[in-house]
Amino acid sequence: EKIKQFFAEYEGRFNRSLQEPPTVDVQGVVKSFAPYFVEASPSGVHGGKNGWLFRMMVPRGFAYYKKIGTKSMKITAIDVTPLDDYHVMAKVPWDSRYLRKDGKEEQIEFDNLYFFQILADKPKIFAYITADEQKILKEHGLI
Repeated sequence: EKIKQFFAEYEGRFNRSLQEPPTVDVQGVVKSFAPYFVEASPSGVHGGKNGWLFRMMVPRGFAYYKKIGTKSMKITAIDVTPLDDYHVMAKVPWDSRYLRKDGKEEQIEFDNLYFFQILADKPKIFAYITADEQKILKEHGLI
């Protein structure tokens, strides 16, 4: 239940950042991640500290999604797998909607895997795995 609540808030934050005017909850995003986290995709494995640079990048990330025409991000399910007493994995299918520059609407469905550590009843993302987002966005004429 903690993970489902986490993603309800996560999805809401993302969609509020896409509105006009956008509402970017930097603090909410920062609190969603562990002090250090790792991203893996076909472009490689990258790690980052949850610090001042991350805080600066959050609004830029949401601005990028707005710029390419992202209109909404909806979670269609959440499959949670407990790993031990303090860690879980969540497979999350997303349904994303876009408006291309030529006026055509696009829908892209994709799955992400998220890994959480839960301490003091607070889930924090410490790793996530994504598809090749840049390749998919190019294939759909968004970048």
